[in-house]
Amino acid sequence: MTSTVEVTRVTGEPSYDPGTGTVTEPTITVYSGDALIRMNAWEGSDVQAGDTEVRLRTARAKLPANTLVLRDDRLRVIASKDARLVGRVFRITDVLVDDWQVSCAVFLEEVT
Repeated sequence: MTSTVEVTRVTGEPSYDPGTGTVTEPTITVYSGDALIRMNAWEGSDVQAGDTEVRLRTARAKLPANTLVLRDDRLRVIASKDARLVGRVFRITDVLVDDWQVSCAVFLEEVT
């Protein structure tokens, strides 16, 4: 595993600060450590975003076996062998479950 990631989970309702105009979500860190991030090659779907058509590209990650992450958790890349991944944030869209795990496999979509 060549990247370091942090996985967070929203724990409550967001709050709005009218003084700064920011919205904050209460979160907890559920995992911090090694991961292997891979973009899915040539896969994606074209969707309409306002007046623009964009391609949603998916990715996948492997975490250590039995890492307890859930759908909708956020995965942020802290460090990576590929500098283009550092700072990117992904939403976990699915977690593969298996009685015999050598790693915890998750599917991702980038949050922009």
